[in-house]
Amino acid sequence: LTAAIAWTGHAGSTLGAIGNLHVTADALHLLAAGAWIGGLVPLVLLLAAARHHSTVAWASQARDVTRRFSTLGTVSVATLMASGIVNAWILVGSVHALLITEYGRLLMLKLGVFAIMLVFAAMNRFWLKSRLGLSAATGAQLDALRQLTRNSTIEIGLGVVIFAIVGMLGTLHPAIPSL
Repeated sequence: LTAAIAWTGHAGSTLGAIGNLHVTADALHLLAAGAWIGGLVPLVLLLAAARHHSTVAWASQARDVTRRFSTLGTVSVATLMASGIVNAWILVGSVHALLITEYGRLLMLKLGVFAIMLVFAAMNRFWLKSRLGLSAATGAQLDALRQLTRNSTIEIGLGVVIFAIVGMLGTLHPAIPSL
């Protein structure tokens, strides 16, 4: 259902072979965004439960789930970047259009929020995830769980901001004049 939205927006109105590429890229973009943000919600709930129960079993489960989510996040981000480049190339067409059109400026805002999300995701993946394997007796594991929960919650909030920006982009004419 998430991918089906691609046929209702700008991608659905792009004709020919470029239209097929556009719909495919947009559907992949939507799926990747949904997997990342949608996956963060149960991850945050699990991390919060692990913090409150603070047993070895919960810590082990939080570590394993975080490791698996990290893979999902990496695939999602790579897909978002590749499909986003295709979508921007089709809808914006040039750096000049990115800078001077309302659509382009709003897209740059979206990219800025996405960059901030990536900072939080990178902290989670490369710094905090490894701290879940530390001894719980030192408190470092609980601190990592607290920070992972907070950072992942912030990622969800930033994702919601991006969803709102995308909603506004959908009401604007693309920056490229031929669409």
